Amino acid sequence: MARSDSSIHTAEAGLWVQVMEVDDAEGRSPKESFEQALAAADRAVISNPQNDAAVRKKLWALIRWAQYQSTHDEDPRTIALRAIDAAQDEARMTLPSAFPHDQMGNAYLIIARADKQQGFDSSDPERLAAESFRKAIEIDPLSAWTWNDFGMFDLARAEWLAAADHDCHDELKASATKLQRAVEVDPEYEVAYGNLIRVYKMLANYELARGRSPETWIEKGIETSSRSLQVNPSFYKTYGPHQGIMVLRRGIGAELPNQAHFFNGDVLYKRFTPAGPDHAQVAACAGMADYVDALYAHHFGAAAASPVQRNTAVHDLMRD
Repeated sequence: MARSDSSIHTAEAGLWVQVMEVDDAEGRSPKESFEQALAAADRAVISNPQNDAAVRKKLWALIRWAQYQSTHDEDPRTIALRAIDAAQDEARMTLPSAFPHDQMGNAYLIIARADKQQGFDSSDPERLAAESFRKAIEIDPLSAWTWNDFGMFDLARAEWLAAADHDCHDELKASATKLQRAVEVDPEYEVAYGNLIRVYKMLANYELARGRSPETWIEKGIETSSRSLQVNPSFYKTYGPHQGIMVLRRGIGAELPNQAHFFNGDVLYKRFTPAGPDHAQVAACAGMADYVDALYAHHFGAAAASPVQRNTAVHDLMRD
């Protein structure tokens, strides 16, 4: 079989990986596209066992599917282990590259997260993830992608510590340092800006919870948000979860078909919300109180005030 056939199969695998991303973004399971990507990558390697590009596509498909499983109540560890095997294969086939080691780090992080959720000791996969990310940085200190992923590893560890009522300040600072490096290496890296804003918010909340001023981290968050918007004015992660409001005349609303549960069909403000209130939107509302508190602290300091007083002060500030 000709090497050109291997290139065709590699391109097909790449297209199926893109379909996986579209499926996931549109709320569909990417399982079918994952299987197609894997089959195409395997055909490419059979045609040319030295086709490292095909192994990379296989690795990327495995990582994507494991990430999907980890957020959809499926155990991702078997697929993550296969991703590690594929990453090791690519590392052996190519000149030193950060990519396979970075993806090994992501795979070990997926395993660590699953172990945490199952109540198991995650220290080994955490250690291996950190080692993999360090190896990737050693190979390519200018890999913005790796700096971002390594920063997200530290953020995951901070969240685990916080959930167990342990101090997470060092992990948050480490995460911020790595994400700062990511945007220094690539000032156009939108995702890293969004992740850095998230860490600054957590650092601000950390200070607030301890009765200290969060002003430093709020200022950094505002500055980073401005830089992010310069890169992409429509980048939604700069703004975080957001809500939309639909306004229509009562008569038109009554004429349009019900989009919700049948028992909500006669309730105008419910009949256009399929399956009931969206969890993400409801959960995002909790952030509004955090925002009001952070804005109050930024403009009025950390002086004691009741929630009503803080809300009134911020309301009047916005009206001025």
